[in-house]
Amino acid sequence: MQLPWGKRKQPRRSRWIDGADFIPHAVLGIRSCFEFISEAIGRIFLMILFHHLTSIASYVRINDGTKGQE
Repeated sequence: MQLPWGKRKQPRRSRWIDGADFIPHAVLGIRSCFEFISEAIGRIFLMILFHHLTSIASYVRINDGTKGQE
């Protein structure tokens, strides 16, 4: 894209992403921290889901004997 005053607008690039020979330790630390947090959230979600499913199954099993009775 040509700007009116003659300078060409270049897309912004990160020097760490474009052809970097190394990844700084801080970036690796942040990435591993985010991975740890996301795995923990996923495990907590699965535990809550399992708890709700077993609670529903228990409720249905307990109340199943009352069906058809007046």
